[in-house]
Order: sequence, then structure tokens, then C-alpha cells
Amino acid sequence: MELKITTFYCLCDDFLISKGWHDDPQCTMSTAEVMTAALTAAAFFSGSYEKSCVFLEQHEYMPASVCFNVSSGMVEAY
Repeated sequence: MELKITTFYCLCDDFLISKGWHDDPQCTMSTAEVMTAALTAAAFFSGSYEKSCVFLEQHEYMPASVCFNVSSGMVEAY
């Protein structure tokens, strides 16, 4: 699982770099990290983004503050 998650991140990051993508300086989480969380959710958690974020936060793959916002329902859908 660790190798797959790391591979997800590397592929996403390399893809974004090849397309010339730049994250906003105010971001607390990179686009590659968001994509990695989504791919991890699809691959290991039956598509549950919340479970994926909690797992990635607990195993220190992503910042705790981002996962807290997602898991507590503080992220609003537009």
C-alpha cells in the first residue's frame, strides 16, 4: 500500500510539472496531494475520500489540518 500511495503522488506530481501547473502560494495542500488522496480513496477505500484523508493523515502522508477540515464536514460544496 505504501509503495502504491508513493507512486500515486509521484505520478501526479510529475504529470502536473509536465503540464506547467503551479499551485497558489496560499494553498495548504498541493494539487498532487489532493489527486493522491482521491486515487487512494478509489484504490483502497471504495471511493471514500474522507476515509482516505483520515488514513493519509494518520500515517503522516498529508497535513493534519486538511484532514481535520474534510473529516469534520467543514469543507463546503459549491
